Amino acid sequence: MSRPFKLGFMLRIPTVDQGGSVEAVYRDALDLAVAADQLGFDSLWVTQHHFGGVDSSLPSPLVFLAAVAARTTRIRLGTTIITASLEHPIRLAEDIATLDVLSSGRVEVGLGTSSSELERQVFGVAAGDQRGLLHETAHQLVNAWKGRPVGGHADAVVQPHRPTLADRVWLATITRAHALFAAEHGFGLITNYRPSSLTPDNAGYLDDYNAIGSRTGAAPRIAMSRGVFPSADREAARRLLMPHAIRFVDRGTRLGWLPSSCTPDDFFTREDFHYGHPEEVVASLRDDPGLPYASELLTGMLSARIPPRDLIPTMERIAIDVAPALGWRPQPAVLN
Repeated sequence: MSRPFKLGFMLRIPTVDQGGSVEAVYRDALDLAVAADQLGFDSLWVTQHHFGGVDSSLPSPLVFLAAVAARTTRIRLGTTIITASLEHPIRLAEDIATLDVLSSGRVEVGLGTSSSELERQVFGVAAGDQRGLLHETAHQLVNAWKGRPVGGHADAVVQPHRPTLADRVWLATITRAHALFAAEHGFGLITNYRPSSLTPDNAGYLDDYNAIGSRTGAAPRIAMSRGVFPSADREAARRLLMPHAIRFVDRGTRLGWLPSSCTPDDFFTREDFHYGHPEEVVASLRDDPGLPYASELLTGMLSARIPPRDLIPTMERIAIDVAPALGWRPQPAVLN
């Protein structure tokens, strides 16, 4: 890393197989959130998925983060995305503001669009309408938190009043159009930037974002998401990850968002997944073309289905062996 950065952990909530316990899944997820807080991670991020999409299911991320807020002391609570194009902006503004009060101002609001045709069909949103809906929702959220009347009624002011939330909005994107919109409005970016996978229309979108931020005087905020899995050695990591890589590639090739020729080994390279002994992971991250842009590194797993007993040691290695070697300094835990 070429500059100081913050460290986040992306928590995925698995779908529950037949005969499983959803209570156990959520208990484990809360335990991982507490571990991230105690290990000094700066932020915890969850992603909204409806109907068990992409091997993960968290339809109500703000409800989950309220439970996290009650069990943690200092870690910031973020959404890598809320599918804002499917949400009512006034209700969303109220729910986020309430969570911000309950967490003592720790919320980071990541907004995005849905990549699921099923979600769009059920919620009645056309794919081509999503960009406009996302931008309009972001505008309405900021106005609501700043205390401006909503819905055309002078007395309709969103409560609780949380104007500083307007400074904690992020857009999840890999496109120039969203990046330019975010830069012009002072929003952060959440991205998995990979130059090799960009279309010509979107090449250089992070440079464009930074250029606009420099002109406006806004400090660029770029949260770079990466699969990071340090283990005892590379082969041990590969053995643990391979079943999940196989499942991801199978799903990706069937649904068309991975080429039919993609293999599980290809997937690790294609997705810039960093795994192996902590020293190997550090060296790999130093060579990652996206990391020089990052003000925040969001580390995460390949799959939601890796059990907590395997994830806790991984989180410890990230916080103790990997991130400090790249220049990160943990924040001390706050004891109740």
